[in-house]
Formats: sequence, C-alpha cells, structure tokens
Amino acid sequence: MQVASKKRLTVAYVALLHVVLGGVLWKSNFFASMQYRLGLVRPSLQTELTDYYHQTLKYHQHSVAMVPDDAVIFIGDSITQGLAVSAIYPLSVNYGIGGDTTVGVLERLPMYQPALARAKCIVLAVGINDTYNRSAEEALINYETILDTLPQDRQVIVSAVLPVDAAANEKKLGKRVEWRNTFNVGLQRLANEREFVTFVDSSAELDTNGDQRLDPPLHDGGGVHLNAAGNRVWAKKLRDAIFSLPTVN
Repeated sequence: MQVASKKRLTVAYVALLHVVLGGVLWKSNFFASMQYRLGLVRPSLQTELTDYYHQTLKYHQHSVAMVPDDAVIFIGDSITQGLAVSAIYPLSVNYGIGGDTTVGVLERLPMYQPALARAKCIVLAVGINDTYNRSAEEALINYETILDTLPQDRQVIVSAVLPVDAAANEKKLGKRVEWRNTFNVGLQRLANEREFVTFVDSSAELDTNGDQRLDPPLHDGGGVHLNAAGNRVWAKKLRDAIFSLPTVN
C-alpha cells in the first residue's frame, strides 16, 4: 500500500514538474524558437506579419465580395493606406496595410483574388519596409511572384519606391538610397517585361532638386510618410497613369 502511494506521489510530482516547465518554456518563446530552428515557421513571417496586419486583414476579408466590378484596387503599405484613393479614381478600394512588405502582400493576395479578377486596374505600391528585412534583389524576387500571382488579364500599375528624407535616419539614408535605386531599376525591368504592367516613378516630382531625398515640404516630418501636399503630388502621377490605360474611360 505504501509502495503504491509513493508511486502515485512520484507520478503526480513528475507531472507537476512537466506542467511548470511547459509554462516556463511557453513564456520564454521556446516553442516558437524551435519551430523557427526546425524550419516549420518562416522567420520573415514571424517578424513581418504583425498583429496589426492580421487585424486589418480581417476587415479586408469582409469587404472582398462587395468590391464592385471595374474598381481600381490599391495594395500596399502605410503610404498607400494614407491615400484618399477615391480622389484618384472614383470607384476605388484601398487595401493598404501599415508596415507591410512584399512578403505580406504575397501572403494576402489569394484572399483578394475574387475582387482582383473583376478589377479595372490594380495599383501596387510596396517595398520601403523591405529595406529592414532583405536585400533589394530578394525583394524583387518577391515582387516578381506578386506580379505572376495577379490575374494576367488585368491592368497593373506598379509604383516605384518613393524617396525618403534624412529625417528617416541620417546614418541609414545612404544605404536606403542605394537599396531604393537598385529596387526601382529592377521593378521597371519587371514591368517592361509584362504586357499589362505599367511602371510609375514619382521620384522627380517628390525630389525636385535631385539630391535623392524626399523634399521636406512634402513629408510629415518623419522623412517617409507623405503629408497632404506630398500625397497630392503622388496621387496626380497615379491618376495620370490610370487614365492613360486603354481600359479606363
């Protein structure tokens, strides 16, 4: 009887240790780390697809079926999210998500496909946040996959990554300028290789003195996001490109 009692006590003690240890490991993010080490979770998805991304995506999901035929659909990051897209084209939908990257766009494109298949035009503007996560060459590989994933019979406008100002970070400005230049050259090449894709570069209008910096009067003080004046400049370039398409009246 004593032996059985001791055995039960030992089993209970070991079980309790496992519970406590499991709780400690869970709080220490051990399991997520092991998933990463075993290749079960892509590191870019862990760091780039934030809670805000997923929350915003839920709202987007509710609207996809309601997108009317022949709409212009904008997909991008916070710079896109800040656009009053109906001022660019009356029948427009804004699917910008702050902080998004080429990885995030790739992940969410399948959800939009029913709306994209009915779109008059798709506007893509993403890439600036990729400077924190990958080389320009790696981002271009993602972008190429994005273009291949879109309906191949729809008009697509791809916006060059816009210039940034020193306010964004003086020490890193040079590196970001180099990244941006490499990316935009590659993006234009990708667009030129495709019949229904148009490349739009607003750099000259946003960097009027040609010093590879976003003009201070056109951003909100942080060096990256356009203010109202900057948005008007960018919106005009996009509007002109959209209304130049053969499918847009």
